Amino acid sequence: MRRLARGAWMILCFACCALSAQAGLRAEMTYVYGYIGLSDDHDNYVYAVLDEALARTRGKWGSYVLRTVPEVPRNRQIRELETNTGSITLAVLGTAHDIGQHLRPVLIPVDKGLVGYRLLLIRHAEQGKFGAVRDLDDLKPFIFGQNFTWDDVDILRANGLAVQTGDDFEGLFQMLNRSRFDAFPRGVGEIGREFAEHQTPYPALQIEKSLVLHYPLPVYFWFSRSAEGEKLAERLEEGLRTMIADGTYDGIFWKYNRTVLQGLDLARRRVLELNNPFLPADTPLGDARLWLTPEQLGVGVGIR
Repeated sequence: MRRLARGAWMILCFACCALSAQAGLRAEMTYVYGYIGLSDDHDNYVYAVLDEALARTRGKWGSYVLRTVPEVPRNRQIRELETNTGSITLAVLGTAHDIGQHLRPVLIPVDKGLVGYRLLLIRHAEQGKFGAVRDLDDLKPFIFGQNFTWDDVDILRANGLAVQTGDDFEGLFQMLNRSRFDAFPRGVGEIGREFAEHQTPYPALQIEKSLVLHYPLPVYFWFSRSAEGEKLAERLEEGLRTMIADGTYDGIFWKYNRTVLQGLDLARRRVLELNNPFLPADTPLGDARLWLTPEQLGVGVGIR
């Protein structure tokens, strides 16, 4: 009887350990990121992508919590993930050298590379000069304004373009208005809103009508390099890749981005391709499914 009891006790202990291990594998996974604050459409888009990717992996990975916290400065996001404090567990950031070595990216561009398509804010009087531009060499007489902290400064200069930097976003509009430089490149998804917000104080400015500058500029979901961060990243990547395979990713992208791109006459603009020599070696440029082409950009905002 003692042997039977001992055997039953061992079986019970083994079962409890197995259940505990299974519970550990299926513990609720927490995804917290700093609210981005670019626009409601953009923030809703990021949330929708994350939620769909996590929802469709629930069967394998279990339940999850997805929430945002008030907008967190970029450097603090990096620091929180590096030290794995748990206050945020992922960040939506570009590929600057100061994070690639310390954080774990999911190598799928969050916005299909949309941020790498740039229109120009210029002064009304300069439209004729920009309208005559046919290639990159034609841009070289112009001076472009950028914040000194932005990656675009190095990219533009690497392509032989002159850049005047400033240290304040609002100040860049003032500098353009005062002819300190000739053009202020802004993402196609943000320029319409920013122009509308600054049209009254700066009536001499306009959105240039004929050009799109393009360079690959991926933004990724980043995680800590801890064991937990690796699990969070693996689950998200698994969900994202199923969305890409069945077209859900593209569907969500256009649902949240089509409206903000309309009215920019994108299909009729000349696209000038710039090189980005600062891309990490693991940038997935060879996977066309992950990137928005100029043709798709034009068609995507057409009469669909």
